[in-house]
Amino acid sequence: MSIDSSSQWVATGCPHDCPSGCGLLVETRADGTVGAMRGTPAHPYTQGEICGKVARYAERANQPERLTRPL
Repeated sequence: MSIDSSSQWVATGCPHDCPSGCGLLVETRADGTVGAMRGTPAHPYTQGEICGKVARYAERANQPERLTRPL
């Protein structure tokens, strides 16, 4: 996966309400979409790993047919 030079990495937390409260590094692209996601290596429990729920988050968030407002 290539990383665009206009993107930046942001440290954040996982949006799920799990007991581990994982730390994430998220690539934000210039067009406002989410790029790659990685676990924060310094997180004491996950040590840089991300779970299956979050691993494909960018694919779901950037899906063109995704609902963006209530029906």
